[in-house]
Amino acid sequence: MKLKQYTAKTIRTALGILMVSGMAVLPAGCSDNDEPGLYAADNSNISLAVVASGLANGLIEIGSAQSSTVVNVTSTTRWTVEVSNCEGAWCQIVYGDMTSDEAGHIGSGIFRIEAAPNRSGNVRECDVTVYAVDSEGNHLSGRSVLIHVEQDRQSIQVDYAGDVISPLGTTPATQPQVTVTANQAWKVSSSHSWVTVIPGDGMDGDGFTPVAGSSENAKASFRLSVEGNPGTSVRYAEVTVSSPTSAFTPIRLNVTQEGSSDTFFVTPTSTPTVSWRGDTIEFRVYSPREAWTVKAVSAGEWVSLDRTSGEASSEAVTIRAKVLQNEERDSRQAGVIFTRAGGMGETIVTIDQNGNPDVPVTPDLPEVDPHPSVSSPWVISGWTQTWAQVRAYYSSPYITVTGCGAFCHPVDNPDDVRNVHGSLGENNQIIVDLTDLTPNTEYCVWCYVEYTFEGQSMVTTGGAVYFTTPDKTGQPGSGDNNPPSVN
Repeated sequence: MKLKQYTAKTIRTALGILMVSGMAVLPAGCSDNDEPGLYAADNSNISLAVVASGLANGLIEIGSAQSSTVVNVTSTTRWTVEVSNCEGAWCQIVYGDMTSDEAGHIGSGIFRIEAAPNRSGNVRECDVTVYAVDSEGNHLSGRSVLIHVEQDRQSIQVDYAGDVISPLGTTPATQPQVTVTANQAWKVSSSHSWVTVIPGDGMDGDGFTPVAGSSENAKASFRLSVEGNPGTSVRYAEVTVSSPTSAFTPIRLNVTQEGSSDTFFVTPTSTPTVSWRGDTIEFRVYSPREAWTVKAVSAGEWVSLDRTSGEASSEAVTIRAKVLQNEERDSRQAGVIFTRAGGMGETIVTIDQNGNPDVPVTPDLPEVDPHPSVSSPWVISGWTQTWAQVRAYYSSPYITVTGCGAFCHPVDNPDDVRNVHGSLGENNQIIVDLTDLTPNTEYCVWCYVEYTFEGQSMVTTGGAVYFTTPDKTGQPGSGDNNPPSVN
């Protein structure tokens, strides 16, 4: 087809812009004059149209991240592109390969709208205009297509209650949760080792990375695990949500933990039920001012500790309790007893373990010994010249225990045996108070339980323990006993 050239004077006519399915179309106009450099089919209208992904009603909306939008131009004239109404140089035009001269690009081609990341908290915008031009590069009146570009702001919001943490620290049920809503990548870190970040839903390692090209806000969460505070003063830490690329000002969350009014405590004070397969449970002892001891008490030696004592320390001490596999079908229970030096009391943490489901049920109960068993007792710290309290564990899976007590006599007078009734405590404990003791005397004590079997009243006893009451000027007793075990 023969091409006819037109003059700029002929085509300078004001025209509107028609938008059709992502295409911006400049309605055509006629020209009969000749001028080198303007191209149109013979006896046809001059036209200018653009097509771009996401273009609708003259608007392109882009996300806050760096982006590149390809714009296809279809034209029967020279054309050029200009950026206006733009704060800064964040929006740039990059041309693809096409026919060009000093006046502009000739015929159809492409260009890209390159947007730098928006690191501000505000939406920003600019205008990109495609102009039809004459051979000297002058705009042809009414021959242009306007594209308005809007870039989303970078957004990050943090939902964190900021409650004061207990001096005992957090358990899985009390760990504060932090929710971050953002349309950009972020990471999180803690200023102190006693605050640990536990990644949650939506996180990638220690932070969050949005899906490539996404500008939508997305939620991710993490939890804060706080160790117990060994001191009496309040302490503080910061958890920081920041950008991997310094794209925004870091957000700092304050973690405040109260000091303890007591300078000795153990965490955790309760443990989840252990699987029958066994496990290792970690305890933390905080005792900056006094020494301490720890022992495991169980019906059988199925709980072992990697240490049994510790000195005063400003740092928390970790004790690992190894729970062996349960080879019985019945569940079982043990106690881990932490005792402070100087007779200041003790902390008992109970360990429950499920029974082994792979052990077959024994249908013939007469083949099983139904009688209870009783451990050797231990004497709690702080006994005096005339008083002491002993405790023991009993195991009674088939028989109901109806009472308990302890037999006690001075070592040098074994015929002077006293029967002292006690009480059945929680966790299958026997608790007996011994009164009217003689100062500076060594005693032998063993515990028992009472029950009825086949219509007869019966008693089962355990092993013995020895202790010596102080004289009238001595300190309360604090010596350890042999770890008890059920016979």
